[in-house]
Amino acid sequence: LLLQYTSRMCCAYVKKVAGLTQFSDKYEEKYRPLGLLFEMLHHALNGKYVNFGVFELYKDPCLRRLVDASIVYISKSPYTEIKVYPKVHQGLCTYIEALFNNHLDLLMRTYNPNAILELLGMTLRGLEGLDEHVAAVCSSAIDHFAAYVFDKSRADPKDPCAQKIKQCVALNPNIFYKLLDSLFRIVLLTESGSQWALSKPILSLMLADGASFEKLQRWYLETQSISQEAQAELMKAFQLLTHEIRPNLEQGNRDRFSQHLNVFRTTALPLLKR
Repeated sequence: LLLQYTSRMCCAYVKKVAGLTQFSDKYEEKYRPLGLLFEMLHHALNGKYVNFGVFELYKDPCLRRLVDASIVYISKSPYTEIKVYPKVHQGLCTYIEALFNNHLDLLMRTYNPNAILELLGMTLRGLEGLDEHVAAVCSSAIDHFAAYVFDKSRADPKDPCAQKIKQCVALNPNIFYKLLDSLFRIVLLTESGSQWALSKPILSLMLADGASFEKLQRWYLETQSISQEAQAELMKAFQLLTHEIRPNLEQGNRDRFSQHLNVFRTTALPLLKR
């Protein structure tokens, strides 16, 4: 019942303001309320107030209408403007993380590939920003998405969600490579305090799209201006990174990969700085 009222309120609000283009104070009239909307939606989806399965079971559309309203509002709010306001930007990324955590089936069944890729692209841009908290939230969202793709890769090819993933990849064939590349750059070139959090999406992406990891590995081995000796050491570091890593996302495998990634960073960073 609480979610039904939340859905009605959000839909009514978005219907009222989505078409507005003139503001006397854009932050107070558009982006501050948008930030509050994201915060409310995050708590509604992640607060464990309700079993979301009942909505599909009883064909109750309030959850879909709630997500519809949010995506309409996001589509009419340029990311470059949202990013200007740190709290609103953080709220957006937190909401996308909540969507990717529990509602990817709904997104895949309901929305076109462009809408899904737009949300995923926002996590990539959030990852590359200077806000460490936002980067950690976005890395979690990417992990949810990549883990979902890995899971669906083993499902029936006729599964509608698996087919939608293929459509997304067809529209943006390099999306997983871009995500992996960005994560590797952060791990190797920054002093982020979220190394463990960043290792989770790297493993998920490697399992979801092994070809992108192989392509990234070749790029580091073939394009860096380092000696042959350093190149051989870097190749060995890549081999050790995946040593005894199994094709699953069980916690023990994740922990092992996180340890390997820390060793890889310690080994590779001096080589790349030579």
